Amino acid sequence: ADSLRFTLISMASPGRDVKLSKDRVTGNRNFITKIWSANNFLKINNCKLNKKINLNSIKLPINQWMFNEFVKTQNLVSNNIENFRFDEAAKHVYQFVWHSYCDWYLEFLKPIFNSINKKDSQEARIFSSFIMANILKILHPFIPFFTEKVWSINKFKNIYKDYLISSVWPVYKKLSKFNKSQNDINNIIELISNIRSTKAELKITPKLYCNIFFNEKSGKLKKLVSSNFEMIKQVGRINNILKSKSPSKNSIDILVSKEKITLCFNEDINLSGQKERISKKIETISNQILNLKNKLNNKAFITNAPKEIVQNDKNLIKELTIEDKKLRSIVSSIN
Repeated sequence: ADSLRFTLISMASPGRDVKLSKDRVTGNRNFITKIWSANNFLKINNCKLNKKINLNSIKLPINQWMFNEFVKTQNLVSNNIENFRFDEAAKHVYQFVWHSYCDWYLEFLKPIFNSINKKDSQEARIFSSFIMANILKILHPFIPFFTEKVWSINKFKNIYKDYLISSVWPVYKKLSKFNKSQNDINNIIELISNIRSTKAELKITPKLYCNIFFNEKSGKLKKLVSSNFEMIKQVGRINNILKSKSPSKNSIDILVSKEKITLCFNEDINLSGQKERISKKIETISNQILNLKNKLNNKAFITNAPKEIVQNDKNLIKELTIEDKKLRSIVSSIN
């Protein structure tokens, strides 16, 4: 029931017929299963919310990042519900829960749970449960049966003194003292995302570990990675930070936050064999960008085409330009 409900809500755009498909319902069932698995992960790691949390006492950067990210999502969901844009509200909560909370936050917590630092691991256990409780609150209008069930399983009624259906809607404000942690974690996520996408472009096994070397001119990012290395090495599949650049031919340069970083692989990788394939992909993308620009330079098209289509083409040019720049950087760093 909730899978169907979430699908109908997420597809209910103004002026659009809902073309319901079984695949969309299945996809949203998988989303609900993802939350169920995340909650089971918390239970396995003894994550419990025993009392109302003091947000000012939160010290871990990953928790500070998660809080501000949640507040941003909470505001987007609230505003879109108030403006009857339920499809946009569903999109924002989906992105936050699946990607920010499950894909990034819980992965970063794993080494903290296994840490010998009991103070950090205890904070992580309590705060991850706190965020789960608030996720259930903002998801409740969309998937009420499932969220009420998880609320009951987690015994959140003992803390909030109410069933989920009559609980208070979360209204938190961003804490400015968490802004630095928010920016730092976003930079770490950018680094790991770039490593993953580079591996994907070069057909390198995602699970393969690499060493990283920071250019001598590197500054903030190197310090950031070094100080958070234990947290990110498993998620980023990084073995070590090298003090000197490896002479191995199995290395490639990437650009992260305007800083040059070298990825060094111990295994033999046919990088030169990928160069021609990526070069052809660059040519295809360049032609797409050129065609879109010619289209947008056509006054008749701009005048007659719906604004939404024109904006989509402009957004596509931006995305393709970023992709083109990234691929050219990869090709130029292959010897």
